[in-house]
Amino acid sequence: MGAPISIRLDDDVRDELEAQARSRGIGLATLPRDLATEAARAARRARIREGSAAVGAHLATEAEGRSFYGDWDTPCADAGRARPARRQIMLADWRGEARPKEPDKPHPAVVVEDDGLFAPSYPNAVPGPLTEDAALAIPDLAVAIAPTAENGCIKPCWAVSHLVATTAKARLRPTSSRIAADELAAIRRQIALAVGIA
Repeated sequence: MGAPISIRLDDDVRDELEAQARSRGIGLATLPRDLATEAARAARRARIREGSAAVGAHLATEAEGRSFYGDWDTPCADAGRARPARRQIMLADWRGEARPKEPDKPHPAVVVEDDGLFAPSYPNAVPGPLTEDAALAIPDLAVAIAPTAENGCIKPCWAVSHLVATTAKARLRPTSSRIAADELAAIRRQIALAVGIA
């Protein structure tokens, strides 16, 4: 739990807060924390909305960005490939009929699924795309990945958490590179936020 704070209240404000706390069936000490948490979530959602508007404006003028954010569809199945490991960086072939449309090359992606969740024979994996274009990343829904020996990146990039998608293993080529455990944890928190469970 975070550090406690002290709030000085006028009598009429305190009376109103006590009435609200009673109506919610909670103590007065709990109510300001709940209200602050609700306000912080609302502020974060507002920032995400603003960030998504900025990405939308970028997409309106940049063909490469539109390609990156192209339509998604159901992946093809291939049970013959090995199960990718969480944190592993893969090269995703989202070209041709695959989504998102990537016109010229396989695209880096990071596996975010739980290693033990899917059987080895399950034909799909759950990667999230990596991009070097900061303008494609909504700040509250992207994790900055700095170059390290472990991840093999040669320049900073962003894991675009809200674009996580089930992808056929046949479209994924493994690398020996991995992101850090704390980066994966941050991506997963952002995915939970994007789908409404955080």
